[in-house]
Formats: sequence, C-alpha cells, structure tokens
Amino acid sequence: MNSRFFIAAILALGCASGSYIAIAAPAVGKGAPAQNICTRLEYVIDGAEKDASAAEADEIGEDSAIRATVDQGKITTAYLEIQANLILMEQHHCAPLDHPVMGDYLLAATDCHTDMLKSAISGSSDLPPSCDQSKWKRDFQ
Repeated sequence: MNSRFFIAAILALGCASGSYIAIAAPAVGKGAPAQNICTRLEYVIDGAEKDASAAEADEIGEDSAIRATVDQGKITTAYLEIQANLILMEQHHCAPLDHPVMGDYLLAATDCHTDMLKSAISGSSDLPPSCDQSKWKRDFQ
C-alpha cells in the first residue's frame, strides 16, 4: 500500500489513568483536496460504527462476564476511534456528519451474529453473506 494515503496524523488521547491511546487517521497525498481527507474520515467513522454494532450484537445473550467485558472494550475502542476522527474532521474544517454517531448498524450486526451461530451449528466455516459489512444499511435513515 502507498503509505502517503495511510497515516496522516496520530492523535493521542489522555485517559483518566494517565495512559495514552494512539489513534491513526487516514491521510491524503501531497496537494490532495481537503474533501478527500473528509471523505476518508467519514469512511473510518462509518467502519468504527459497524465495529461497535458488531460488538454489541456479540454481547447479546452473553453468559460470561469475561467475554462481555471484552465486548465492552471493543465498543469503547470503536467510540474512541470515532471521537478522534470527529476531532480530526473539525480540524480539517470538514462538513458535519448528516447523522448522529450512535452505532446505527445493530440490526445488520444482529443478523450477521445470528447467521454465524446458525453456520456454526450446521458445521459450516464460511462467513455468511449477511456479515459483509460493506452491504450493511443503517437502522435509522
């Protein structure tokens, strides 16, 4: 991959414990229009929303405190990534998002999780088509 399109900035967010989380943001090449970075940041935010929804769906019916805690960690990480990218969007003077950021893919993520459980029961190791995140639609449009 071309590195000039990959990492533009690393934003360090200080946590209450004093530790730091580094979050990478997608970059654009030299002389690229600002809209390009805005589009890329929106894409990263959308992916993080899907990740949060998938973790929330995995958490449904969880009977283990340890696995539920891991899922909560994934959700928290996704929302920290969203927060960092929203800050970068503000710094690049991007237009505000046209929707609130709240993990709007829970129905699609639940369908995926259910289909994965059905596949496991049937002995299939293939990823169900409902798990293709590029085809997921927002719950509230």
